[in-house]
Amino acid sequence: MPARAYRPKDKAKVEGHVLIVERWILFRLRKRVFTSLGELNAAIRALLLDLNTRPFQKLPGNRAQAFETVDRPALRALPIAPYEYVEFRRGRVGMDRMVDVGGRLFSAPPRLVNALVDIRVTAGVVELLHGGRRVASHERTAGAAPVVDPAHVPAADHAYANWSPQRELDWAATIGPRTSDFVVARLVDVGNKTVGYRLGLSLRKLAGVFGATRLESACARALAIGATSTSSLRAILSNRLDLASPDIIEADFSHENVRGPEHYH
Repeated sequence: MPARAYRPKDKAKVEGHVLIVERWILFRLRKRVFTSLGELNAAIRALLLDLNTRPFQKLPGNRAQAFETVDRPALRALPIAPYEYVEFRRGRVGMDRMVDVGGRLFSAPPRLVNALVDIRVTAGVVELLHGGRRVASHERTAGAAPVVDPAHVPAADHAYANWSPQRELDWAATIGPRTSDFVVARLVDVGNKTVGYRLGLSLRKLAGVFGATRLESACARALAIGATSTSSLRAILSNRLDLASPDIIEADFSHENVRGPEHYH
């Protein structure tokens, strides 16, 4: 039984047993020379057996009998898993849904952004705890690259990470050739992944609200007037300009009251 906290008399008993071992084992081996660890252990084992079978001075029996009658019945089986060293820390989840653990980033659920979490660190696992429950578990591997659980990445981020210009071109081809031309012109102008991704979202939303046929007509009209923004497409569809005649009539400025360029120097 270990010494109890705030019981100084227990400590004295423990130190007394240390003194007994020093006297009856270490002191008796102090002048012997051992050439191997096995030889030393054998000598200690013999003296330990002698010490445990030595009768008590003021109590009946000896240490071996006390162990068999008192300690052994109270012993419990050893745990199935070996002892594992664990460190507990605290950290805050950043806006990027990452937690810094010893200079390396580990992902956390998006709902815990800016929240304090408990971090359980072992030799092979990093666990994040919040409210007394485990919310994330990461394998601890070599390297300094961020460790991200795909379950912690929102669906929008997944779509953005997998986005490519070809994805928008393939979708536009299903709407019509004018839509394809509009997407090509827009992608050439921007050349930016973020803008291209938002372009695809905007066009899909317009197709869902106004239909593919009207979107195709709106793209044709936008290309005819040189408009390449999704806001122009939305204005055309909202004002039903895509349903009007596609022919554009230019004003005739030939008039006797209109002076020509020869009047200006």
